[in-house]
Amino acid sequence: MERPLYRLILMAPPEQTAAIARRVEALALPGIRIERTAPDFVELMNANAGKREALERLCRANGIPLDRVAFIGDFYNDLDLMRCAGLSACVSEAPREVRSQCALVLSGCMDGAVADFLEALSG
Repeated sequence: MERPLYRLILMAPPEQTAAIARRVEALALPGIRIERTAPDFVELMNANAGKREALERLCRANGIPLDRVAFIGDFYNDLDLMRCAGLSACVSEAPREVRSQCALVLSGCMDGAVADFLEALSG
């Protein structure tokens, strides 16, 4: 590739993406991060780009400490940000590993998870 990689998304049936991610990780591509961002997606992206890095820049620019950030996620690509936010939550259909990292497990994505989160924040 002539330009730096921004993002490459590989799609496959969900039962194959874990194996695909392992095979790509075995290539040990310098400067590249590999994540399963949905059951049927494996994404390759610049190791210095991501949700956490973006949040950290936004917080620094606005003088907001990370422990004052509340975040809702739903999949593996949210784990890094969940671990640094002051309050993390996820929807009920998130994978077990994601749910285990959250202070709050909300209702389903289509069943009012955001409303539940706002209620928890205000209560």
